[in-house]
Amino acid sequence: MGTSTSSSGSGANVPFIPPWEDKLQNLPIGSGDVSYPIPDNDEESEKDDAPAEDNESIGGIAPPRRYASARRELRNYAESSDKSHFRKAVGNFSKVGSGGAKQASRKMKTSTRAATNLLSLLTSLRDGNNISANNWAQKLLKNNPSASEIIDAIISETTTSGGTIDEESIKNSMSFALSELIKKDENIDLFKMSDNNIWNLIELYLSNEVKNKLIHEIGQLFEGSKNIPSSSMKNINMMRKYLQSEISSQLSELRKSIPNPSIRQFQNIMDKALENTFIVYEGALQ
Repeated sequence: MGTSTSSSGSGANVPFIPPWEDKLQNLPIGSGDVSYPIPDNDEESEKDDAPAEDNESIGGIAPPRRYASARRELRNYAESSDKSHFRKAVGNFSKVGSGGAKQASRKMKTSTRAATNLLSLLTSLRDGNNISANNWAQKLLKNNPSASEIIDAIISETTTSGGTIDEESIKNSMSFALSELIKKDENIDLFKMSDNNIWNLIELYLSNEVKNKLIHEIGQLFEGSKNIPSSSMKNINMMRKYLQSEISSQLSELRKSIPNPSIRQFQNIMDKALENTFIVYEGALQ
């Protein structure tokens, strides 16, 4: 996602969790030729588990100037490339702008559910245990597609097509993650991926999604005369790498308790990894 897609961000007196979130998650996925597991409906339990102080002080409604501190720190990072400013920007984005780490991760539920579809398709193809996925792959491969055409087909089949910014971000992050895997190993078979490749895919995908979310929500901070384009792109790429490092650490820790997760457990792990990552960045504010 380029910086040109950024905006001034959401304002005050609106819900932390966008009201269209559930509608977006319920849109049709791909062509409908491949069946996917139905995700657990854990939204209510998450609300019940939210910290009492958050519920009492904000009631799920964003405060005035919710992104002011995050925007200031990200601007400082864009101008200085100082990692400490980036950490504070993410911390403020989570704690103040999103109502805390739990809410910040819940805002990305659509992202993790799309990743769940992706993982379901890729693992089904690898294990050969989903007839609909096998038929879809055979139809695709009979035309001898290029690597980029395979990536496009995978993305199209695992995402919704409502045309929203969130959906475009998801497609962008999937394309980035799959393309990076191919760059690292030109001989990789996306339909026969190892567990290590799958976890690496998730790290790349989630880090790019959080980076996209920050740029879109906080605003056009990497544009303007003060920022040289090459320097801005370098800083944006470093944002993703910083996030990937922390997300990778959180995923590794969570995997210890569930070494062979089911598809549904994959999503719970991704959600928790994002929440824990935001908690770490909130620690930079102390």
